Amino acid sequence: TISKIQFSLQYSKEFKHWVGPFIMAMVMCNCVRRSNALNKYSPNLVYKEAVVYPSLAAGMINMFTMIAFGLSFFSPPTLWLLQKTVLPQPGQGPSEEDMDSGFLTVTGYATGSQGGRARVEMHFPTDPGYRDTARMLHRYP
Repeated sequence: TISKIQFSLQYSKEFKHWVGPFIMAMVMCNCVRRSNALNKYSPNLVYKEAVVYPSLAAGMINMFTMIAFGLSFFSPPTLWLLQKTVLPQPGQGPSEEDMDSGFLTVTGYATGSQGGRARVEMHFPTDPGYRDTARMLHRYP
């Protein structure tokens, strides 16, 4: 399995959008690599995951925010400030209203070994970070 992790903001000529790194891509690439090794889907499997941005400005803002947020964990004063003002406290989670308004749409593209192409779209009509993760873990042990 070849995992192509998106590390920078780039314009995708194929999809005509700006794309950038997804925070969970390294974890997901390892999951796909392991699944392919166990299930023998294909010796030529290539996996790539990225976030699609509506504009260059949106991508730059998101990239800057991710870098600043990540670096803030390495400085005790900013970590303390995050823990007191931004990060949830133990036992605290999103409200029902926040979960009701959440959603996720995932679009997957594939190219077969003989050039055939496929596109699939999955839509999760509720909070993907808490509610749908809990539902998937419950339904698919």
